[in-house]
Amino acid sequence: MTAPDPGVASGSKPAETLCIHRAIGALGLTVTILRRWEDARVIVFERRRGRRIVDEAALERLRILAELRRARFTIKEIAWISDTLPPNVPAMRRALQARLDSLERARTRTVVQVRALGPTWRFAS
Repeated sequence: MTAPDPGVASGSKPAETLCIHRAIGALGLTVTILRRWEDARVIVFERRRGRRIVDEAALERLRILAELRRARFTIKEIAWISDTLPPNVPAMRRALQARLDSLERARTRTVVQVRALGPTWRFAS
């Protein structure tokens, strides 16, 4: 007789989980990136029998981390997002939105400046 899985309540089905390779592949990540994030403690996975468990909560955290990475956040910046490690999801969302807002303001300023130069302005060749 085997011992019941501690992560599953008696009589219930285990939560929906994904293979880690499928999850990170779908998000455009690599195992190397994942290991760096784990080493920096910006993400921590529940493990069963030595394997990372990617449930819906972990998948959401991976999605946000992938977006932060695309927004050019460094691992150190991600670690500093909140007072706790791993950073909480709402803090990561706020940091991402602040970065995106900043980029949009910079883009808008550039467009305004280029338009102010007039229609005869050209890039130097």
